[in-house]
Amino acid sequence: MAVKEEPKSDALLLVDYENVQALDLSSIPDGMRVRIFVGSNQTRIPISMVQNAQRLGSRVEWIRCENAAPNALDFMIACSLGREIERSPKVAYTILSKDHGFDPLVKHLTAEGVTCRRINSQTELRGSAPPNDTPEFQKVFDTLKKSQKNARPRKRETLAKHIANILHKPVDSAEIGDIIDLLFRKELITEAAGAVTYAF
Repeated sequence: MAVKEEPKSDALLLVDYENVQALDLSSIPDGMRVRIFVGSNQTRIPISMVQNAQRLGSRVEWIRCENAAPNALDFMIACSLGREIERSPKVAYTILSKDHGFDPLVKHLTAEGVTCRRINSQTELRGSAPPNDTPEFQKVFDTLKKSQKNARPRKRETLAKHIANILHKPVDSAEIGDIIDLLFRKELITEAAGAVTYAF
């Protein structure tokens, strides 16, 4: 049986697409492979993403999780990461996910000498600083801060709807996603096992 030839790279990005849909494959750095993990209930991928994926050729791989069980996709990512580290321990590994449940694994791997990190947003790949606060972001933050902690949304989907109501915008608008991304980048919110926690 022929062994599948992996493209040479010095970095691998593992994308939790169930958790982070804001993905621009046109800006993936040279020398980085991308493995995108798609949930069983995700049936639509934007055509622009597919076109950008084609340009990357064998550097991008799609993996579909057929099981809808809780955390099934996370376990697939962890398993895939472990297998990759066994084969190529010197590669730099990045998990793109807002789920802080990966952090203990990342901490363990780092202690073992593996170059590994988790990022909330693709903009962190190049180490850029978080964008400046917009008036809309400030309005959302101020509204959330005034809310009692136990009354704040506990799921990301509920948080998106809440922000949409605050700004009187459609829940699927890019601006809502950008505000949630910025809340994560500023570490004002974290997520583990699907639950959002507030740091303010």
